[in-house]
Amino acid sequence: MRAAIRSGVKSFIFGGSLMVYRDTPEGINQDTPATPASGYGQAKLEAEQRLNETAAAAGMRFVSLRLPHVYGAHSLLFDQVRHGRIFFPGKADNPFAHLHIADTASALIHAADSDMEGVWVIADDQPCTWNEFFKPFKPITRGFG
Repeated sequence: MRAAIRSGVKSFIFGGSLMVYRDTPEGINQDTPATPASGYGQAKLEAEQRLNETAAAAGMRFVSLRLPHVYGAHSLLFDQVRHGRIFFPGKADNPFAHLHIADTASALIHAADSDMEGVWVIADDQPCTWNEFFKPFKPITRGFG
């Protein structure tokens, strides 16, 4: 961020995470308060907040897209599943939002090209469980539940 400010960058787009939220039966939207359930979610939230403050102090436009699980054909996660090396907590039956890398790239480009600001929840409206998501590949190794 400091290098961007020194270079005169006018907009900063951050790849945030839906992991800043806890599981909720109502789903997540723009009004859902951030309450991280993991260290990763807490770190992403704190980074987002510090970047936002720094950008505001510098007069820079800031956008954080809170992204779901981003996947593509060559992701490390897919490779680990194919080889039976992945463990999911519990029974892997809690719903998660997923977004293809091409859609993620489009959202990031749109955020950069537009005048939008602030924090935006990005996900499709069809979450599925890890069991459902990986069913076409190989049965996933059961987790800790």
